[in-house]
Amino acid sequence: FFPRLPAVGASHYEIRIVEGAREPEDVPPPALNHDLDHSTGLITSLYAGEGSEFLNGSLLRALVVDDDGDSWGADRWSYRNVLGQFETVPGSVQVLQRGPIRTITEAMFAWGTSTLAMRTISYPEWPVLEFRLRVQWNETRKRLKLSIPTALQTDQILCEVPGGAMPRPSDGQEYVQARWAFLSGSIGGRPAGFGVVNSGQHGFDLNHGEIRLSVLRSAAYCHEQGFKIGEFPLRKYMDQGVHDVRLLVTAGNLDTVRRSLSGLADWRSSPPAVYTHLPIGTRRKKSVKGAAGEMPLSLLSLEPTSVRMMACMPSADGRRMIVRLQETVGERTKVLLTLHQPLKKIALKFDPFEMKTLQIKRNGGWKEVEMV
Repeated sequence: FFPRLPAVGASHYEIRIVEGAREPEDVPPPALNHDLDHSTGLITSLYAGEGSEFLNGSLLRALVVDDDGDSWGADRWSYRNVLGQFETVPGSVQVLQRGPIRTITEAMFAWGTSTLAMRTISYPEWPVLEFRLRVQWNETRKRLKLSIPTALQTDQILCEVPGGAMPRPSDGQEYVQARWAFLSGSIGGRPAGFGVVNSGQHGFDLNHGEIRLSVLRSAAYCHEQGFKIGEFPLRKYMDQGVHDVRLLVTAGNLDTVRRSLSGLADWRSSPPAVYTHLPIGTRRKKSVKGAAGEMPLSLLSLEPTSVRMMACMPSADGRRMIVRLQETVGERTKVLLTLHQPLKKIALKFDPFEMKTLQIKRNGGWKEVEMV
């Protein structure tokens, strides 16, 4: 199921075994409308509404690129010489699950002596495509890139960096990012945005609307430029073996996509914890009038999602709570922080990428403090 969890809190769900025949379930369309080619296992269309198309080719083609650089990539500014691409293994495209919560399609690809298994996951209630890849990489002096061809013709891309975000140019050269990248432009005469959240693939290039994420790089270990690599002695190469990669792709309204990326990156890197246990009863408390009610399981909530909580901890003396917040997408933002125990609403204003640290008392009293 797809629960709505309380912010900085917990929810309890009970699973029961029920006798009887299982009723058929309707499978609603995905929230992020797309087409998947079942002969290749690749996404071929991603719709922006009213017939507008986000893609300018198949999504997540795995490209093998020439990489003759040394261990540190010294004096190598771009990697655009494509030697080939992973091809679909015939008969490998299978729908593993299809239901009201998610649809999972799996496909196998191969190039040279390497293989790549990819699962594409779509959700009816979540406008995101999730990709889970497992790569068996056996190549040397080559680089694996994933192609994300968009119809957004733009001269720059906005990338998360530590403490903020900054634009990178569309010139085909290799640049670095943190957890997400965001393309903006116009499709069908309307502002549109396209976001990619990664799992540690920090190198990329952009050219003519196509993002190429650098995934693996098999340079020789401890190889300095200028020294030739001969047949002997035998060398050890980087990134050999099995690697897991997870990506999230979202597209749609420009502002909606941009403001969602930091939250998606948090979800990908630190999803909600799940604990299985036997029933432990219901937490209840007495109100002022003596009536019993369920104990709230949410400490606080925060709006909008583009402002993230960086820390929540007790003060050194244990008498106050310290909360640190940051605006993450570069917009001036009005923020509502709601405390649930006791109920207290705190209105704040943030400049682009600003951080604020709040000191909150047990009775709900608060003040902003200078703390790095």
